[in-house]
Amino acid sequence: MTQVLITKHEVTNAGKLVQLSCGKASAEIWIANDHLFVCCQNASHRVWRGLGKRFDNAAAALDSYKSSAMKAMIQAAVEA
Repeated sequence: MTQVLITKHEVTNAGKLVQLSCGKASAEIWIANDHLFVCCQNASHRVWRGLGKRFDNAAAALDSYKSSAMKAMIQAAVEA
């Protein structure tokens, strides 16, 4: 059983922004009508400050990550 904590949930006309944490992992997920961005808050993000990865749908995002924590956060953000 994996527990996901939603720390921020904003809904706008363009989509929704969800900030989540699960164990030691945390992420920001922006969900629009036709795509989503997943930004894992890790050392690489802190150094390069990238926008994260862009995916066409939630299934593609779930297939891209190996860790159960990231998969659980993506699923929770889609359902929120």
